[in-house]
Parts: sequence; structure tokens; C-alpha cells
Amino acid sequence: MPRQNRLLSILLVVLILLSASSAAFTAAAEAETCVVYVSVFGSGSVSDGSQSVKDGLLLEPQLGDSITLTAAPSDGYELLYWVNRETKRIVSSESTYAFSAGSDLYLELYFDEEQAAMAAQNKHRVVYLSEGGNIIYSAEVAIGSTEYMSRVPDVFLYGGGRTWLGWDHTPAEVAADSGRVLVRPVYSNDKSCTVTKIVGNNVTVEQHKFNDQNDKCYMTAPATMDGQPFSYWIVPANEEDPNSRDEISSVHRTYNFPTVMDMTLQAVYGADEVPPYIVRVMGDVPDFENDAVQISVEWSVSTDYTVNEGGILFSRVPVGSEEEFVLGTGNPDIKSSKAEGNWQVGSKSVNITRWYTADPMTDSYYYPLLYVRGYVQVRDGAGNVTTQYSDIYCVDYINKDYIGPDWDNFNDPLG
Repeated sequence: MPRQNRLLSILLVVLILLSASSAAFTAAAEAETCVVYVSVFGSGSVSDGSQSVKDGLLLEPQLGDSITLTAAPSDGYELLYWVNRETKRIVSSESTYAFSAGSDLYLELYFDEEQAAMAAQNKHRVVYLSEGGNIIYSAEVAIGSTEYMSRVPDVFLYGGGRTWLGWDHTPAEVAADSGRVLVRPVYSNDKSCTVTKIVGNNVTVEQHKFNDQNDKCYMTAPATMDGQPFSYWIVPANEEDPNSRDEISSVHRTYNFPTVMDMTLQAVYGADEVPPYIVRVMGDVPDFENDAVQISVEWSVSTDYTVNEGGILFSRVPVGSEEEFVLGTGNPDIKSSKAEGNWQVGSKSVNITRWYTADPMTDSYYYPLLYVRGYVQVRDGAGNVTTQYSDIYCVDYINKDYIGPDWDNFNDPLG
């Protein structure tokens, strides 16, 4: 082999080795990490097995790493609980807390005086929790006192079909307990929704299980009414909302849908024009306990067409126009979820979690707007495919006078 060719071969091998080394280094450097930080309140320490600290523990694990934290109270103290700082939710009351690193996590670790020592001072710890374990009030109070009750807010389940009944301890029971008292809300078990059916002058009201996919509402309208043929079902406009209008919900006399919220449906007869297919957003059901919201869409297609697929589009940020809020745009902000079946009458629901935005200026959070659109793709007898979209629907609790739990009055979980 000529000398210059040997040199070229050596150079190529070196470049390949360097490239492989660089690629390996880049892959290692780009390994995704997150932050885990633990603040310690009271007298005690926290350890991750390699270090023990009394103030704040900072870790930067790779995503998926297993982490085990251990709480060690000082003499005369005991562990109270671990709290997710972002949600004010108790995540554990055990001395060891183990989890897999999945995202940035900020924990607060609380130690308390031993209960016997507190009782000797005629004090005890009272903690009021939401259903999901969020701390809404926590403080040392005098045994026998109920004066703090004015600072405990009422807890209501917004949506969900249930009624808040009160607390699992009465104020008198809490006051008489010399130990630590955890008080939780109690709800009724009548988790149901109401479906009102209007056919002519006949109004029927039915109760259905709420949000149970196995419980569907089935209704059939007569083929004719006062000599007029059936046209479609509508959801009548909300008389209290000037922007509301009638919405066609089904073009089939026999109408079935999952019971996800209260609904009023009315059969319409003798309409001048009946659309061959419709799709609409049914609405949203918030779960403020878990910072989540369920959104549902439905579609109804006449038997002259075949349904290819149906589903839902949603975005956490505003989308420029209806023309841009469609399938296949490549916009990473637009998420889609397709239904598993392709029925003539179908529905699709999605559950959006981590539905909140933090406000660093006020150390509080609110529920941002969400933008939603349903779609159904149909094929006619000639094989032509059309995609029909619903109007754009906005999940809006900012302008409904509800901006998250009122944590501003309870920023310090220890009162």
C-alpha cells in the first residue's frame, strides 16, 4: 500500500474513533436529569444514603433513577409528614420515602414535638385535609379549643356529581382528642348525573351513574310527532348564557352516550335540513383535587357514510385559527387522541393531568385555559373522505370566578 494511502487509512480510523468517542460523550452529556430538593422543617434530618442534612438536600438524579430518602427526627421530636411543596399534598407519613425520579420534585419534610410533650403543654396538632390529601390547615392548637375553625375553609367537590357532607370528626371530637388529629372531608356516594329528555310535551328525568364508562344512557324518540318526521336530537341553549345556542347532538332516533355530566336533550321534528354528520364537544368535568380535567366529545353520522375514525384535539396554548387547529399540521402544541372504535355514534374522552400554572410572584397557581376540538372522519359511497370538526371549545375556569384552592390564606402548612 502506498504511504499516502496508509496515512489516509490511519487518519480515517482516528477520525472514526474520535467520532465514536464524541458521540458517546454527547450521549452521556445529554442524559436527562431532574432536580429533587427537600426542605426540612422542625428538628431532624434527611438522608439519601450518602449524606444526611438538617436544612436542605439537593439531588440531581437521571430520569428513572430509584431514590430512597430517610427522615430522622431529633430527640424529643417525631416525623409528621412529607409534603409535595407544589400541591401541598401529603405524600407519606413513613420514615422512608422511595420513588423513581420522573420530573423536578420539591419536597417539604416536617418534624413535630412528640405528642406526649405537646399534651403536657396542653397542645395538640390539628390537620385538616382535602379528599386528595392536600393540607388546608395544620397547626398546634390548645386542647379543647375550636377557635381555629374560622380558619378552616369549606371543601366542595366541583363537578363529579357528589355532595360534600362535612368532616369525619366533629369540632367537639377534635377538641377532646389529646393526640394528633387528621380530619378528612366526607362526601355522599350518590355520584350520579341527571339526564333530562324532552320529546314534544313529554319531559323525562333520569339519574345515571356519573363517569362510569359501563353505564350509558339509551333513548329512542318516536319516528313521528304531530305528523312530522324525526330530525335530530339537540342540546338546548343555556338560557342564562347569551352566547349559548342549540347544538345538534345526534342524527339518529336511537341515541346512546356515556354519562359524564348533567345533560338536557330534546327531540326535534320536521326540520328543514338535517346534517349528514355532526361532531361536538360535550363539555368538561374538572377534578380540582388532582389538578386534572376530563374533556369529552361525541359524533353522530348517518348510515349513508362510513366512519373512518373519530377523536379529540386539544392544546394548552392558543391556536391561531380554525384552519390551523386540525389534524396533520405538525404543530407540537396540538395533541390528538383517537377513539378505539369507528361507530356511527361515538364518543371520546381524555383526562388532562397537571392542569395548573404556577405564579411565582404570588406563590400560588391557577387553572389555565385549554383549547379543545372534536373531529370525525367519514367516507361516502364513492370513497371520498371528509373530516368534520366541531367548534373550538375553551375550558375556562379563569373567567368563571374559580382560580384554584384558596391557598393564599394557608401558605404555611404549620400555621
